[in-house]
Amino acid sequence: MIKGYDDNVNRRQFFYLDHRRHSRRSRLIHHTRIRIISAFSIISLLLSLAISLSWVLSNTLDTPDSIPSRTAYYTNIEVVDSLGNVGLDKSLTLDSDDYVHMSYYDLTNQDLKYANNTAGYWRNWTIDSLGNVGRDNSIAIDANDKVHISYCDYSNYDLKYANNTVGYWQTFTIDSVDFVGQHSSISLDSQGHVHIAYWNQTSGDLKYANNTAGTWQILTIDSFGDTGRQPSIVIDHNDRIHISYFENNFNNLKYATNASGTWQTYRLDSLYDVGYYSSIAVDSNNKVHISYFNGSDASLKYATDESGSWKNYTIDTNLASLARSSIAVDGSDHVHISYVDHASTALMYANNSEGYWQTFEIDNNGNVGDFSSIAVDLLGNVHIGYWDQTNNNLNYVQISNSPFIPEFSELLIPIIGVIAVFSLFNRIQKQKEDH
Repeated sequence: MIKGYDDNVNRRQFFYLDHRRHSRRSRLIHHTRIRIISAFSIISLLLSLAISLSWVLSNTLDTPDSIPSRTAYYTNIEVVDSLGNVGLDKSLTLDSDDYVHMSYYDLTNQDLKYANNTAGYWRNWTIDSLGNVGRDNSIAIDANDKVHISYCDYSNYDLKYANNTVGYWQTFTIDSVDFVGQHSSISLDSQGHVHIAYWNQTSGDLKYANNTAGTWQILTIDSFGDTGRQPSIVIDHNDRIHISYFENNFNNLKYATNASGTWQTYRLDSLYDVGYYSSIAVDSNNKVHISYFNGSDASLKYATDESGSWKNYTIDTNLASLARSSIAVDGSDHVHISYVDHASTALMYANNSEGYWQTFEIDNNGNVGDFSSIAVDLLGNVHIGYWDQTNNNLNYVQISNSPFIPEFSELLIPIIGVIAVFSLFNRIQKQKEDH
């Protein structure tokens, strides 16, 4: 039997074999592409995550190289009062809920004014308008969040005091002998008693008043020469009193305290022309911290007995002229100082939170920063009130000293990139499972 050749069957077999070869080749190519895309996706994913992590860390870790970025930590600058020429001789403090309270002088009307943001926005009141009153004011808040303000009556040259402890504002004359009340500074003890340091211009003495006995008592703390100018008072956790001030006879920084049970005075810095516009604070260990100016070179200085003996440091230099400083200590015993740089007409801020001193320019929009007053809240955020001389406004700024947390808008691009890569990766994995 002769076998014949079936051409149709042969073609079908050839087509079948060729199709199998083509399918294997297609699957091989497809799987190769999937592997390449998968590898690329994984690399892209890791790269995207690495970039995002690097970006977050670079904006979170506080290294010397990242110091300039910390100037962006402050919130928007707010205008507290713009009616007339306001904001001179101000003082700022915080209540138990960390709301801000400020006393200040209205130069236009020569009145004592007061502002707070307890309602979620700024409100202000005129506290005393009888004559030329309100300069050299200082503010404190008691345990019941009642406000206490000391100030000078320049019409009668008296020391005055105001409070709202009974639900409305009352004003009192504390000392009317001689020209007194200039450069007043107020502080409260643990019992809510009021303590005020001030200057007697007539006699050139450092004066001190308190109501611890239920009535006002007035003492002369230092009468050696022309002394007692620009005092600043603070009370420690043992209700001991500490006062820094300027000795005009010898241009020295002086300090008085009754920590030992009796009043004693010391010269803390006598190198050149020092001690102007001091500000004083105490830490949790009752160690004293004082900021002040060096008049010989217009530099900001700092003195402390934190180590057990008094030491002096220069914090910032070439500030053009003398200006007021304000000091505060946070819950971690880090020191914060606000001041003005008259050379650049800017509000400045310094702290030693990283273990060394850093200075920051906070506001340079016009001639700003003088008459600043500083406080630190329970979270470590810094609050500063200051004068905008260009616009004659009372300004306020808050500075966050917490670790940097980027806003959502700043993370939007990295987030979208990560989501896109994850989506692509999942789609490829699904395609692999389908095949």
